[in-house]
Amino acid sequence: MNVLRHDSYELFWNEANGWSYSGIGKELSINKLENMRTAPFELGGIISSIRHNYIGDSVIEKESSIDELMKRAVTTHNSDDPQIITMRALLDQRMLWWMNKYGCLNTYDTKPEYRTMTVFISQAKKFEWIFDYMTEIGLYAAALPDGLLRMRPTVDINPQTKRSYRKNEVNAVSKEDFAQYVQEMIIAGMTKFVHGTIDEPIPTNMQGALWLIADQELQNKTSLIRCANISTPCMSLIELKNEPNPQRACSSNCQAIINLLQ
Repeated sequence: MNVLRHDSYELFWNEANGWSYSGIGKELSINKLENMRTAPFELGGIISSIRHNYIGDSVIEKESSIDELMKRAVTTHNSDDPQIITMRALLDQRMLWWMNKYGCLNTYDTKPEYRTMTVFISQAKKFEWIFDYMTEIGLYAAALPDGLLRMRPTVDINPQTKRSYRKNEVNAVSKEDFAQYVQEMIIAGMTKFVHGTIDEPIPTNMQGALWLIADQELQNKTSLIRCANISTPCMSLIELKNEPNPQRACSSNCQAIINLLQ
């Protein structure tokens, strides 16, 4: 398994590629994925959190195009536009948080110690709709009598995987079709980020690991919720378990912050 990470990462400006990341310290091989169960969903949550204004004390104007602001923020060295400054600060903080927690978001065609914010965003967007679906499953799907999720993903699910839903449910996708689409994404990427067999796939880089983890958690019917610390805000996700008093904070530090605000 060729999944790599450095001790930590830092951001720097590159004239040709814009804001980029480099690895600091020694390079390590990630041999087990058990500690990364929430990694693909937290990656998508970075983009979703900004798109849905989950940004703490920062302010992004509603009339602004979030995608256009992200593009400008990662390709502009110096700017006096407060929207661009705010956007880059949010992306910088949350992307570094994710990389320092899990490792480098390398793909098959890039060096593991070097990433641009532009490519990071493009990869995170692939998991944004998976994050939205996972949190939707955790919060609402059990209450829906037909088990359908009525929301539009940021990428289209292959129509061939969709059953014939009623006309007024054009945006509905079943959990089964959702999981099948992720399976198809893995099969389509076998030569790029996964090797081995369909029954026993092996990730060749972080991108492949994230797809395989997402697939496994969907097969396990895992439900995820945000950490209840919304003041910082904390970007970690917690598995939602069927118990009387489920955990709502990801750590004792976040629980202490929650207690202070109550």
